[in-house]
Amino acid sequence: MIIVKGKNAEQEESLNIRDIFHENCALAAAFNIEKASEKVRDMLTDMEERGEKGAGIVSSDTKRLYHRRRIGSVSIQFNDTNHDFELPGIVAIGHNRYATQGDSNLVANVQPLVAFRSKYGPFAIAHNGTVLNYEKFEKELVEKGSVFQSTSDSELFLHYICQSNKETIEEALLEVVHKIKAAYSLLVITPNKIIAVKDIYGIRPLCFARYEKGFLIASESMAFYQFGIKNFYELSPGGMVVFDLNRPKSFSLDDFAIQQNFTYNKKETEAFCAMELIYFANPRSCFKKLIIEDFRIESGAMIFKENPQITGDLVIPILDSGKQAAWGFAQASGIKYYEALQRKHKYSMQKRSFTAPSTEERIGVVNRKFNLRNDIVSGKRVVLVDDSIVRAVTMKVLINIFREAGASEVHVVISSPPISNICPFGMDYQNTEELIAHKKNVDEIREEIGADSLHYLSLKGLNSITSKHSIGICSGCFCKGSYPIK
Repeated sequence: MIIVKGKNAEQEESLNIRDIFHENCALAAAFNIEKASEKVRDMLTDMEERGEKGAGIVSSDTKRLYHRRRIGSVSIQFNDTNHDFELPGIVAIGHNRYATQGDSNLVANVQPLVAFRSKYGPFAIAHNGTVLNYEKFEKELVEKGSVFQSTSDSELFLHYICQSNKETIEEALLEVVHKIKAAYSLLVITPNKIIAVKDIYGIRPLCFARYEKGFLIASESMAFYQFGIKNFYELSPGGMVVFDLNRPKSFSLDDFAIQQNFTYNKKETEAFCAMELIYFANPRSCFKKLIIEDFRIESGAMIFKENPQITGDLVIPILDSGKQAAWGFAQASGIKYYEALQRKHKYSMQKRSFTAPSTEERIGVVNRKFNLRNDIVSGKRVVLVDDSIVRAVTMKVLINIFREAGASEVHVVISSPPISNICPFGMDYQNTEELIAHKKNVDEIREEIGADSLHYLSLKGLNSITSKHSIGICSGCFCKGSYPIK
């Protein structure tokens, strides 16, 4: 019996990357487009996996701002919204929340955050990222008399903008982003403008595309595909784009928007979150012309290149996040690919709390989420492929299930380097105790999970793939990785 204080069976088996790295919110916007808020809702729905704790949309009819913010997913909370009446206008921004800072059950923390009165007029802000040294900035603002209406770090931007002495909101925002270095992609809406901003390291994604007589903006390019859009722009690190209805109306980006780069230290290099490539982003999204799916296939192939001694009869992905890497590994190794382990996305179970859950209880929970073809794996040497190992509980139980099904050997391949460090740009709790790779080396982890062998993608291998595609990454969460800010 393994004692895990304060955990229940479901929590113990389900802890994965998404539970560790919570900052994968989604941003969306529509500019100079009829029924703008509906377009924003549709894009947020496509990116719902990036955040289901809360959803909000703010729209403008060029005279005033309208807003709706709700706890829960956008597909549920905006299913019955009368957009023509509640969220009218040709300009809108929206946000899916997967909370890091702030209570996820507090509607005041749901974005976009709105300032109905300010020296710059009404505006609202949506933020994807986690502010480094949030407590220091909050203390500074409180001492100056600021009153916070939420417990979200995103509210810092709202207060700093309002305290600026600059003449325009664009200039005020530039002043703020010089002060707060990371991590964020931002959308700001006024009655006539949308401003899109990325931090100087480009940690979080943001892109935009022409559509009809205006533009769409989203965290991920896949949100554009439903509208038949194939070509898009990616906001560069330290970049700002101002979409202004008062500028000439045409299809030209230059006529619609002002793009400028506010990078103030040329020594800074791009540090795109590696976990976006490995896990968070939709496989069909694009970054720097690289389809994420292709990156993951390359990662799987790279693991075999680094470990050509791995042999087996079947390569089996742990769905869904291990699928593309498993395919890449199978292609490189020549081992047959087979989805013998089916994942049940919706399953029913009685949620009971166990101070010390037993092995049988843990196996029961995993069996409710996965269905294995025993006849396929019996007597076979299998290679299991997944994106990560966090606490190793799920992997340990899965290997036991494969053993019971008659697998003769179970080898494990992980398409990321060992996650051994905290992430100051997106981890909900700054605690390494949940990370098995922080406490144990690869061989000790292999022994813990009961695998015949365990192989991670090396940091060198990861860097070789991203360098090939001219992508600079933040790899601080990995063993021997590096953060853009020390």
